[in-house]
Amino acid sequence: MLRFRPKSVGANSSYQEPAQRLLVFLSVPRTEEIVMRRWQRESVLDLYNLLLAAVLFISPWLFRLTNSPGKADLWASGAVIALISLAAMIAYKDWEEWANVLLGVWLIASPWLLGFAHTRAMHFSIGIGIVVAFLAILDVWLHYDATHFAASHQDQTSNQH
Repeated sequence: MLRFRPKSVGANSSYQEPAQRLLVFLSVPRTEEIVMRRWQRESVLDLYNLLLAAVLFISPWLFRLTNSPGKADLWASGAVIALISLAAMIAYKDWEEWANVLLGVWLIASPWLLGFAHTRAMHFSIGIGIVVAFLAILDVWLHYDATHFAASHQDQTSNQH
């Protein structure tokens, strides 16, 4: 088998055989693994919000809702919640969760503000709004807990040993 090496390779160069490079690559901790673990832990609530957004978006067709302001509100709110939840899964920022809290509160109040109170669309709007707001607040709290209390817990355990 022929091996081609650069002309500048000498006894003191930093050239490594492919097998050596593979071993070095495998022994170095990769950030993808850390990001993936963090992504799974923090994003499950955003995934639930994404599923709720899909239910909101298809509910006018699925349940044959006839109130046009209610249908438009459910479509628009579902689309915006889906976009924000996807953005939060890709790159978490606190404002995305607070926006979902506001959208959840909007879904709770919108039947009276848009004039579709006492309809089936109102029940979907209020029910899913409560769950979206709750999941977003829970996500913010879990993120706050992980960033602020995990470090102090590690300090306490390291001081005991």
